Amino acid sequence: METEWGQLLIEQSTFGVEGRIEQKAIEQLQMQLPELSKIVMVSSD
Repeated sequence: METEWGQLLIEQSTFGVEGRIEQKAIEQLQMQLPELSKIVMVSSD
């Protein structure tokens, strides 16, 4: 039970960090998501 709780805490903190990174990218760097037509998938087959 304690192991599962620890894993959930790690997962929760990871989601929080991702949200903060996105917020900083938008606010401080004026970054934005590209239009879907501008996204190119690259494969290393």
